[in-house]
Amino acid sequence: MSLAKKYRFPVKSQYCFLLSKGKKKDSPLFNLIYSLGNQANGFRAAVLVSKRTDKRSTARNRIKRKVYRALSEIIGNNFLNSGDLIIKAKKDNLNQKQLIVTQELKNLLANIGIIKDVKMVNSETN
Repeated sequence: MSLAKKYRFPVKSQYCFLLSKGKKKDSPLFNLIYSLGNQANGFRAAVLVSKRTDKRSTARNRIKRKVYRALSEIIGNNFLNSGDLIIKAKKDNLNQKQLIVTQELKNLLANIGIIKDVKMVNSETN
């Protein structure tokens, strides 16, 4: 499962820029590199899984699919602020259930301010 093109972050061309200018946040399952507030592009994300995580490409692809599925659920069910996001998955993702991966990612995105608060959205519409 992949993200829609409008949500994909162009890693090859802008990874170095985001790495140098972005902020970092760690959790047991992920390392996030993010930059908030690029109004022109909206929300964009990419998932990276290095060979250090697992040598087998099948395991790395399984981790990517889990994270992309979690990201798709979050995008579909929440209002998102604009920003760029690179999710570096850790080895612990391999043994985790999908629900745990989704919850952990949702909590991280809420902590850094990507997911808008529901109360704020309701007050803006009134």
